Amino acid sequence: TTNGLFDLDLTTSRTSTGGMTINANDVDISGAGTTAINTLNINSEQNVNLDHHFTLSSASSTDTIAAKGNVTTKALTKTGGILNITADSDLSGAGEYIHTAGEVKATTLTVKGNDIDLQGGTITGLSTVNFLPVTDANIGLGSSDNTGEFDLSDAELDTITSPRVIIGGDSALSITASDISHTTSSDYFKLEAKQGD
Repeated sequence: TTNGLFDLDLTTSRTSTGGMTINANDVDISGAGTTAINTLNINSEQNVNLDHHFTLSSASSTDTIAAKGNVTTKALTKTGGILNITADSDLSGAGEYIHTAGEVKATTLTVKGNDIDLQGGTITGLSTVNFLPVTDANIGLGSSDNTGEFDLSDAELDTITSPRVIIGGDSALSITASDISHTTSSDYFKLEAKQGD
């Protein structure tokens, strides 16, 4: 145990369950198939690795996945409502959001972290997708993705589909963008940086 919390290493093949709330040190959930649940809320003192497909059916809930370290997701789809994913929740500068495969979807999807690593799959917001650094950071987009601390390459941006995409927010010190095609569908693409003092 760490801080009185156990590690959770779970392999599941359940097809449905009512809801899941986890407070643990390190969370690792894997298994084939899909688990359909109402809500999913996870708070981890270290890392969260969801190598399993969850579908969340509550359209009125706000589901939250937070870790002081990394958050890694596979397929995680929500039929409506809000999904908040936060890596580096303790603002130490040591946690990033990683998406490996499948689709992450909600009506409003907000992803926060020290950095973002979209390795495959798709990110879908039925209304809005927000990508926000958790602490003050310079953002690099497109071919400028090596110049920032919080980076999204053109290929990563192409995995995001939503009527509204917002990148930056109050913790964005600067945003450098170049050679962005963003071939997926977005009617509204907004870059937000902190206002000068």
